[in-house]
Amino acid sequence: NYTPSGVDFHDWVLGDVFQSVPHIRSRKMFGAWGVYSGDQFFAIIDTSVVYVKNLGTASDILATAGGKPFVWKSKDGAVHTMNYTSIPDDRLEDAQFVARVLREVLGSVV
Repeated sequence: NYTPSGVDFHDWVLGDVFQSVPHIRSRKMFGAWGVYSGDQFFAIIDTSVVYVKNLGTASDILATAGGKPFVWKSKDGAVHTMNYTSIPDDRLEDAQFVARVLREVLGSVV
């Protein structure tokens, strides 16, 4: 997974990757970070992977680029897939690609 040298991944995503997102904030949750634009929850930062909500055609765009669904395993061993898809590591610094995905997720505010 991509991690820029000398920079905290969470801080880099909020400050650089999502720089066009208005009123961005994050909140620690279940060992990961929930990311909001104002009150709209739209992304998860889990260690060094960024997942965005599957709204509009975002999941198709991300899957075509190699994005993977957010999957987790509960204590009873059941596997759950959430309605989020990862931004592939090699696309995190592609501002046009990220902006295209965020427009699908957040609409015209980006």
